[in-house]
Amino acid sequence: MKITLRRSRISTTPCALAMQAAMVIGACLCANLFANSASAQDCAATAKSPWSWGAADHPRVQLVISASTVGDDCHSAKATLAIHATDGRLLFAISRPTAQVPTLAGVSNTAQMTKALQSWVDATTCPVGGSDVLPQWRRGQPAVDASGNTPFIATLPREAYLRHRTAAEPLLCFVQDSDSITALAIGPNGPSVTRIGNFATAH
Repeated sequence: MKITLRRSRISTTPCALAMQAAMVIGACLCANLFANSASAQDCAATAKSPWSWGAADHPRVQLVISASTVGDDCHSAKATLAIHATDGRLLFAISRPTAQVPTLAGVSNTAQMTKALQSWVDATTCPVGGSDVLPQWRRGQPAVDASGNTPFIATLPREAYLRHRTAAEPLLCFVQDSDSITALAIGPNGPSVTRIGNFATAH
């Protein structure tokens, strides 16, 4: 038995060649479009900043503040801010949609988001000094005194709030959303981080 192998012929007519060229060009365009789309939709960015505080009557506190985003695009990504001790222990973390954080809202690409995250972790100065200058919470009142220039809303029961206020602890703050700045009391033991309340931002 004799087996004859035949090579398939590629049509060389003008119409066939035009169709083949169109297919090749179309495949290349689709590949480039997919690659560009994937790149544009990726919003994985990170930033990190050291934070330290010290006073004559307090031991020096050193922390590391980091922030990151995860999402298909920067407009709908989720941002996480975390605080670690220098030995790597996680002390505090909070996640927010980027659209709700003024520092991050409106950012459209990863490079811009990296810069925005760095601004977010660098801006840790509170409207007031330490916890000892927070507004008073008078006995019998349902909340802290809101008559000052910097309205403050406590997120702790009165007894716990007063303990932190008496301890004169350093405060670390970060922008939470367009209406408030979160205040964290930094304790010397551990160290420890406690969310003590929010400063209301002026509009």
